[in-house]
Amino acid sequence: SEFNRVLCFRGKAIVVIGDAIVSGVPVPVGDRFVEIGKKVGLVCEKRSVRKIPTNKKSFNQKARIKEEHILIFKKSVIDCLPDFA
Repeated sequence: SEFNRVLCFRGKAIVVIGDAIVSGVPVPVGDRFVEIGKKVGLVCEKRSVRKIPTNKKSFNQKARIKEEHILIFKKSVIDCLPDFA
């Protein structure tokens, strides 16, 4: 993944992402992002949820999403080991 490529040893990436509603069905994008991160060698070190004030939305002021996920990933130690193959 691009995160893994650019992060150095002990490097961290902060992702702020909101869930979605697709065809009226809620999609837990934050959960999916954590799952995908694990598959590409990232560890979700910390996770929090922040309520978005309705007057502070950067786009689509009428959006139904009320929260955003703040995910802090770190590069897995196993991915930092030298490749001896």
